[in-house]
Amino acid sequence: MCQPDDVKYYACKDFRYNPYLRYFYLLILLYCLFSAQQLSYGFSLIKKPSSVFQYYDGWSKLLADIYKAVPFVIEIRCILDFCFSYTALDIWQYFQLFKYNFELYAVCVSNSWYNTKPSGQPVEGCCGRLEGIVLLFVVFGALIVPFFLFSEAAPGLT
Repeated sequence: MCQPDDVKYYACKDFRYNPYLRYFYLLILLYCLFSAQQLSYGFSLIKKPSSVFQYYDGWSKLLADIYKAVPFVIEIRCILDFCFSYTALDIWQYFQLFKYNFELYAVCVSNSWYNTKPSGQPVEGCCGRLEGIVLLFVVFGALIVPFFLFSEAAPGLT
């Protein structure tokens, strides 16, 4: 009960006369209600790895690239994830882990056309050997052609 003399110095902490206590009590009741509802529904058994990297199509990859390009979003996300999760990593390893996760996601989305061939199956026809031979000539050409262009035997330098 609030005494009139105490109200001047200490304020009234009586639930019946203090509207702030009533609002705070309602807030706690709502929190308990939502917590009980979440517990009654249970938690998902299948956890998605990330809200950003959960879809594997071109548009999602574009959105993930935009997300990564926004300044300080990745840093804030990694710091918050690090602060609120139990881990044996330090903060720098956590940043590295996000970087690896993004690179694996990008490779998985970018190489979706390559996943049509089952692993371990031979390449059909002569495509594999032909690609290898052409690439070999391109690399050797990039190494050897500058020697001929800038040598004494080059026809344009005489």
